[in-house]
Amino acid sequence: VDTLSKKCEDLDGRSRLNNIRLVGVLEGSEGQQPTKFVSALLQDLLGLDAKPALDRVHCTLWAKPAEGDPPRPFVVCVTLFQDIMRARESSPLLYEGKCVFIFPDYSTPVAKKRALFTKVKKELHSCPGIKFGLLFPAILWIILPNGQICKFKDSVLASDFVEKN
Repeated sequence: VDTLSKKCEDLDGRSRLNNIRLVGVLEGSEGQQPTKFVSALLQDLLGLDAKPALDRVHCTLWAKPAEGDPPRPFVVCVTLFQDIMRARESSPLLYEGKCVFIFPDYSTPVAKKRALFTKVKKELHSCPGIKFGLLFPAILWIILPNGQICKFKDSVLASDFVEKN
């Protein structure tokens, strides 16, 4: 059962490789054609020459938010890998005066695993000369000033390492 569960989680993650989450776009602004709307929006936000090719776009399946609540994110399946990378590397963007953010679309189990490293990453931001990154699904890489690379799959071990060094 454990093997099948891990396999399903892996397949779910792989099916989301071309997906991004677009957060902060006003609810209902997409109209009846969300794919065309988001394609034009990404072209404007990212300063692209042409509209990016999108396979599909939909809002997350959360309940429609009440007035004043944050809007639901869009899940966007982008056709070209280069467009995905450009979107992920972009800084916070503005649409109609509101910040719009672009994130990778992770499955719930992967997102929970990655969230466990949040505290450690905040600590690492204040450490001069140290580079770090969080690789898929949830592996923290720390590159020390001397070039040594440390990898952690467990956030507790990573936190202990950061506190000791």
